[in-house]
Amino acid sequence: MMGIVVLHHGTGAQDFTIEGPSFPSDEAEEPFVNARRLLAARRQEGALDLLRSVPFEIYPATNFFNDEFHVLYADVPLMEYERFRDTRQSLKLPARQLAETIAEAGGPYIRFVAVGFERVKPTEWEVFICHASEDKNLVARPLVQQLEAAGVRCWYDEAEIGWGQSIVQKIHEGIARSRYVIVVVSKYLVKKPWAQKELRTALTLEIEAGETRVLPLLVGHPHSLLKEVPFLKEKRYLVWKGDAEAVVLELGKLARRPQS
Repeated sequence: MMGIVVLHHGTGAQDFTIEGPSFPSDEAEEPFVNARRLLAARRQEGALDLLRSVPFEIYPATNFFNDEFHVLYADVPLMEYERFRDTRQSLKLPARQLAETIAEAGGPYIRFVAVGFERVKPTEWEVFICHASEDKNLVARPLVQQLEAAGVRCWYDEAEIGWGQSIVQKIHEGIARSRYVIVVVSKYLVKKPWAQKELRTALTLEIEAGETRVLPLLVGHPHSLLKEVPFLKEKRYLVWKGDAEAVVLELGKLARRPQS
């Protein structure tokens, strides 16, 4: 089971193979909701946090002996996968409590609770950095360095646009193939027409997908900046304080949260 961290396993063989699609969301919702209620009533905070923070799904599975059972499984970004590798011992009890509670809440018997490493294709990125050239040295470059140190694959113009290639085409490809678009909103960026176009493209893709994609990072006074890009006012934003690690931590929280 390369690329999989097992947080809990029941009796029997310690391997599994997923054999089909996950439970439909309407079938899984009832045991998940009632498991949350039970865990909260019992104050089993570790298991409750695990259920809330990981986009688990229920899959049918078998093992080497052709036993049939179910697993609670989720693919997570690299930065989260490494976190689970480092903390797997402390998560054994919460994961077992979670598996037992789902069965008690009317769900199937869960033999394994596991997370896998979410792989990306060579032509896909996890984060696109939209920024003005004036913000490259103080914001964009240190942010990219911190993200990549955490295992997050970034689309960044210096690395992705080659000599003679179409800048517009490469930017559109980067936005379309990235999971998130971090927009460095500064006094420089709001004055650039191309930035408004990139933002609207990303927001259109966000609406079509029904998932959070555009992440505003404000460099300067929020009120004055948002006056220039009013279509970002309904979003929660971060204010850049020179701490790239804080931005990476916030991204990790978002990546752990199931998409609506």
